[in-house]
Amino acid sequence: LSARELDGDWSSEVRPALLRAAGLIDLGNDVPPGRGNTQHCFNDFNHVDATTMTLEHSDNNNEGQVAGIAFNNPLGVGIRAARDPTMGEGGSWCTCIL
Repeated sequence: LSARELDGDWSSEVRPALLRAAGLIDLGNDVPPGRGNTQHCFNDFNHVDATTMTLEHSDNNNEGQVAGIAFNNPLGVGIRAARDPTMGEGGSWCTCIL
């Protein structure tokens, strides 16, 4: 994103541009967590990054493979719902920095 794109109003310009750059669609506040709600993405101190993944792995769980990461955090449904299909195959999700 350009400096100009990052210098606008947070809610109406900058955050939507970050979501688009991450390949995510803002489905609105009425979507429940785990079903594609992206309201937390780039909107708090912790969810400030995005990671891409193939859809075949979007339902995987950590199951203790990485210390300090949630053992079970089912994101697959939400990833498939909030992905921007115009960005190609796969999906992405906003991730915790902490």
